[in-house]
Amino acid sequence: MYKFAVVGLWHETNTFCSVPADYAAFEADALLRGNEILDEYVGSQASIAGFIEAAEVLGFEAVPLVHARTGPIGTITDEAFERIVGEITLALSEQT
Repeated sequence: MYKFAVVGLWHETNTFCSVPADYAAFEADALLRGNEILDEYVGSQASIAGFIEAAEVLGFEAVPLVHARTGPIGTITDEAFERIVGEITLALSEQT
């Protein structure tokens, strides 16, 4: 069976907003791991739900790892980006 990782980093940047998209902003909105991703998105209208549904239809195993989301606020901080991408990278490396 084929597998693919379900990971994501979603942020809508509003450059007029002075509130930075720091790590705490992602934690407050949605910093999901493992089956939390499925609980949040399966059956929703989000794009990621389509990938999960297509995996089932096509016989792939969708492996939920890390998905971070925050709404329209300022630019993502370097620290938040590095932490989230680092967590995604670590989760991917643990799958091999």
